[in-house]
Amino acid sequence: MTIQNDTGNVEGESPQDSAVVDALLAELKDDQGATKRAALRRALEVDDASGPEPRDESSDPDDARVSNDVRIERLQATVESLAAYTDSLEAFLDENGTAETVLADVQTGLDDTRDELETLSASVADLEATDADHADRLAATETRCDSIEDAVKTLAGQLADLEKATEAAVKTLDDQWIALEGRVDTFEQRLDILSERVDDATSTVNSRTRRLESALADLESAVDEQFAELDRDLERELDALRDDRSATDDDVDAKIDRLASRFEDRIANIEADLSDDIMDVEKTLVYTSNDLEEEIESLAAEIDDLESQSGDRE
Repeated sequence: MTIQNDTGNVEGESPQDSAVVDALLAELKDDQGATKRAALRRALEVDDASGPEPRDESSDPDDARVSNDVRIERLQATVESLAAYTDSLEAFLDENGTAETVLADVQTGLDDTRDELETLSASVADLEATDADHADRLAATETRCDSIEDAVKTLAGQLADLEKATEAAVKTLDDQWIALEGRVDTFEQRLDILSERVDDATSTVNSRTRRLESALADLESAVDEQFAELDRDLERELDALRDDRSATDDDVDAKIDRLASRFEDRIANIEADLSDDIMDVEKTLVYTSNDLEEEIESLAAEIDDLESQSGDRE
């Protein structure tokens, strides 16, 4: 690169370098706030406060030329960096559009993200509501489980009480059954005894009946004999009266009265003896019958009681 000292123009400058310089000048012209100028001064190591350095007339012209060449090269490097930045910026803008387009895309993405977040929030709220409903249902289920456990415990206690009551009832029924069996044995023994007593009473009644029949037969025979003897005595007295012609009617009547009196006395004695025997037999029959009836009634009552207890057990 060759520089003319008098004019300060750069010789051999290419069209690309010219375009870079034009772009640099445009950037510096549009620079608001002098940000890019400050950056350029820092890159060129130019102090704004000091202003342009006074030219030392006594300095060597060759040294000044070298200093200017260094500054120009540094400026050219800075311009090239700025051109590369500009190229990158142009490529980015070609690919993604302007800042408004990028911001619009970003805003659209943010809106989509916001919608997705709202949808996700709604889903989370639904899930939280579902979780709350599930929690309520779980709490209700736990409450029901607690109630069921309490009911099971209550039923278990009732079952245990029922088992105890059943065991006690079974034991009581067993004891009652044993007692009933003992009573049945006693009844059977009493029935045997009663049967024996009935047999004895029947035998006694039969014996006394036979004795009474025999006594009645003897009495009838004695009565017949007495009547026959009375008839004979009466016949003899009548014959004696017939033979006694001297007897008066009064005597005959007196003898007849005496005979009738004797006959009545003897009949009365016979009837008295017969009545005593009959009364003895009747008393014996009554006593025996009463004893048998009382024993039978007592046995029947005990049998009814036994049947009632057997029915309750069933």
